[in-house]
Amino acid sequence: MLRWAATQHPDRDAIICGDTRWSWRELDERTNRAANALLALGVRPGDRVGLYFTNHPDYLALYLAAAKTGIVAATVNPALTASELTFILGDAECVLVVTDAPRAPIVAEARPDLRALVVGGDFDDLLAVADPGEPPPVVDVDAPFYQGYTSGTTGFPKGCVQTHRAFVDHHWRCHDVFGSGHPDVMLIPGPLFHEAPALFSLEHLFFGGTVVLLPAFTPESALEAIAEHRCTLVGFAVPVMLARMSDVLESHPHRYDISGLRSIVVAGAPLLEDTLQATLRAFPNAALQEFYGGTELGVVTSVDHRQCPERGRTAGLPLRGIATLILSPDDEILPPGEVGEVFASPVMMAGYHGRPDATAEAVRTFDGVDWISLGDLGFLDKDGYLYLVDRKKHMIISGGENVYPVEIENVLAEHPAVADVAVIGLPDQRWGEKVTAVVVASAGASLTLEELDAYCRTRLAGYKIPKHLVVMEDLPRTPSGKVLKHVLRDQLA
Repeated sequence: MLRWAATQHPDRDAIICGDTRWSWRELDERTNRAANALLALGVRPGDRVGLYFTNHPDYLALYLAAAKTGIVAATVNPALTASELTFILGDAECVLVVTDAPRAPIVAEARPDLRALVVGGDFDDLLAVADPGEPPPVVDVDAPFYQGYTSGTTGFPKGCVQTHRAFVDHHWRCHDVFGSGHPDVMLIPGPLFHEAPALFSLEHLFFGGTVVLLPAFTPESALEAIAEHRCTLVGFAVPVMLARMSDVLESHPHRYDISGLRSIVVAGAPLLEDTLQATLRAFPNAALQEFYGGTELGVVTSVDHRQCPERGRTAGLPLRGIATLILSPDDEILPPGEVGEVFASPVMMAGYHGRPDATAEAVRTFDGVDWISLGDLGFLDKDGYLYLVDRKKHMIISGGENVYPVEIENVLAEHPAVADVAVIGLPDQRWGEKVTAVVVASAGASLTLEELDAYCRTRLAGYKIPKHLVVMEDLPRTPSGKVLKHVLRDQLA
């Protein structure tokens, strides 16, 4: 599809990011140079190349280079610290990592044995002398293409592997619902290491549309980009982004021309009613399309809140080719209106890299079909609309980032002033949930949020650091010793 677009409309804009503007011809050539440069370094189909940098046009060029060569793009959160990065790069078995100048020292600390190429530095030098022609073709559409990291209740990240076929099938399904592609101009405000912004970017390019990529999100930069580039779509935003953009528009209703915007896609965190209504007011010409999904499944259901307000807080109907089930703890299919665990099929992921045990645990074969749950509880109404009730797991979603309490609890437990600790998410109007540490202090010790922040700063990415501290005498526990987190949430909410 990239070659087709470069042939059919070579001079049309493909990617715009800050002062960089690439035509389809330029994107195709840049992708070829990246692919051939990596192959010349000895990277082979199936090898993992880590992508550890912030939004940049080369992020998409490397995704497309992976599509052309069979190399696997292993995306890494650019906020991770050296110790976190060491685990991810090792678990992914990366043979090389592409990073940027601010993160190159972190890579050197985490994996001094691993070659790192720096965007804007030696990576650009390699591309300047690389072959601009097509690399050898890859024909195995069921080979791995993408490996992104997610976590379970154990707190250990797992590499979710997806194939070329899975991505392309997903593009076709989403195209029906979100209508992306030429001649639309899509703003991508979120970070490309997350699968959803990457999927929406690649889907839009797949169908010949123009992607406007924000180097970093601020509400002002997003609104300026919408106005300057006459964006018609916002491809993926988390609720906190919409809340901040709506605040700016309310304060400055005539500063930004957003009249051409026809649709906004939102997901990644609970969409609170205040944010939903504020967004509908702030963007009066745009559909507000919320979806439910995850790394293992892609987009499962979607709903346009402007079109069906009578449905309330539904997550919508399944996309074409997707089925949902609500199962009881005994794997019985529940009728409409009854709450159970939400399962969906087909499973988008090929499995967790090097973790057949985790893959087998996650995927359930029911009635001869493979299904997977993201750990959410919900129900279907009589018309098949999905309603989410709660998360089965204790995962926290703060500002669109998945935060896993066990990882943070392990760090906090090493603090000398902490005798016992539980990490929970508490409701927050702006971030969806705020990471909250509930601590029992050691005898004679005291602890402040500032001290906790300083302690965590070198051990955890910023979005994982607790934003709220509660000190208690004891944590509520079951007879077997498990912390009753739902009791804590009820007490502190």
